[in-house]
Amino acid sequence: MHHPGSHAGRRRDTKRRRRFGALILILTSVSLLLALFIGRDLTIRSLRRDVAALEADCSVASIDQMALREALSHADDSSVIEEIARRELGLIYPGEEKVYFLEDDKP
Repeated sequence: MHHPGSHAGRRRDTKRRRRFGALILILTSVSLLLALFIGRDLTIRSLRRDVAALEADCSVASIDQMALREALSHADDSSVIEEIARRELGLIYPGEEKVYFLEDDKP
């Protein structure tokens, strides 16, 4: 036998299932979008830190470059060459005496 109220009950169950399915679909979509935005935000923050570090490195490189250009502008200056040869290489002119100072490590 077919009960008249059973058909209405099935319709209510079907509506509940559809609402539940729609709710799950909406929650899943919102969760995926939230995860996407959080992931993008973390990536952007990391890239901004990288850019800041690269900008700092670029500033240091620019300062180094200016110092090297300044040194290069004196590369043909004989007094600069002589000073570097004496200081860095320990060279002396003929007839000069090289003096070494030894420090006593004992107290």
